[in-house]
Amino acid sequence: MGGLPIIVFLRRRVPKIPEILHAWGYFVLLLAAGVVVAVA
Repeated sequence: MGGLPIIVFLRRRVPKIPEILHAWGYFVLLLAAGVVVAVA
C-alpha cells in the first residue's frame, strides 16, 4: 500500500533512464538476488 503513491507519480512522469544504465542495474539486482539465495 505504501508504494501506490510512488507508482502513480512515476506513471505520470516517467524518468528517462539510459538503456545501458537500465541493463546494468538489472544485472546487478539479478546478481544480488543470486548471492542472497546462495548464502541463505
